[in-house]
Amino acid sequence: LWFCVDPWRQGDQKAFLVTFNHLLAQTVNGLREDLNQDMLNKLQCQRGKGTLHLAVDSKVIVDAAMKAKGRNTKEEISIFLRSQGFTAIHISMMFERRLSVGQSIDNNLKPKLQWLSQLGLDKSQVAKAVAACPSILGYSIEQNLKPTVQWLLDLGLSKTQVAKAVAKSPAFLGLSIEKNLKPTVQWLLGLRLNNSQVAKAVATFPPILGLSIERNLKPTVQWLLGLGLSKTQVAKAVATSPPILGYSVERKLKPTVQWLLDLGLSKTQVVKIVASTPQIVGYSIEHNLKPTVQWLLDVGLSNSQIAKAVTTFPPILGLSIEKNCKPKCVLLFGAFGPDYSVQLIARFPQILSYSHDRLTWRLSVLAGRNETMKLAAAMSLSPDAFQKRFLCDSVHLAPVEV
Repeated sequence: LWFCVDPWRQGDQKAFLVTFNHLLAQTVNGLREDLNQDMLNKLQCQRGKGTLHLAVDSKVIVDAAMKAKGRNTKEEISIFLRSQGFTAIHISMMFERRLSVGQSIDNNLKPKLQWLSQLGLDKSQVAKAVAACPSILGYSIEQNLKPTVQWLLDLGLSKTQVAKAVAKSPAFLGLSIEKNLKPTVQWLLGLRLNNSQVAKAVATFPPILGLSIERNLKPTVQWLLGLGLSKTQVAKAVATSPPILGYSVERKLKPTVQWLLDLGLSKTQVVKIVASTPQIVGYSIEHNLKPTVQWLLDVGLSNSQIAKAVTTFPPILGLSIEKNCKPKCVLLFGAFGPDYSVQLIARFPQILSYSHDRLTWRLSVLAGRNETMKLAAAMSLSPDAFQKRFLCDSVHLAPVEV
């Protein structure tokens, strides 16, 4: 238990007793349901006295109270959790939330952890889920956990998808099927998503089930409609990127749209981007959008070229600079030099999204045929189409692209 108490002067027993009695009163109220009656009586008798008469070590009191209720001590729980693969950080997170202290290992912890394992979570996933949401230990297997999992299976999720959803966002297991889950699914269906799209949305973004229809879902959809998206486009955006419904309109959606407008895009272009690539509004302005634009500027693209590249291929803003953009840019600069490479990226920004191996392989094939200037068109071809067009008449036998 954590309480806020007044300070006292060192050595001033009278001032300390005032603070101590205040603390004792809060302790009695906070533990009224957890301590046996004999211990409660002792604590209540101590309140208001002018002297202290607590001769028993507090740890002994707590341990005795726990055992009187058939529960295990903090040390016993820690040892058990470590044996189940929980790290020190996981255990610390649980005790900070105070939900595992006093639990019964045999009657509560073991059955819940075993149930999660049987659901399909591995040890590390179980530990992470319980540490993130210790309240799961308080849910009834028969009345909460099993019915919710069965409801998800009936919704269309596979057992593997359910396991992943629980590992990713275990808190939804505590939601009411009748008051939360069913109304949210019905609302999504009313948004013109079909059954398979709703199942996919829940599997992809489980927290959607816990969002308030009135405070989250409806206002976000209304904002998207006000931005200029049609109802069909909104439904498609939600089906493509369900987390869009979890973003704050004021703190996330509006600032991102304004940033795109400031980049030089028209409102019509922004609407088209949000409709076709809704995940873009989930990118961090400071950690994704600004660094990517700055990197493109450093490479040599102008502001207008960047705006055009973003309009042509919005996912460019989500590419990793270190893992995607830089290695491929080095490859292009080596093959074409800086000037043509900049023009190529501006005209065909998708080139930065292909794998490095694919880009290297096709560039080498084209170089052998003195057709490197056809790289943009060649990159968009399927492996079979590329083989048929550029390798069938080759004198040399070339390995098949993976």
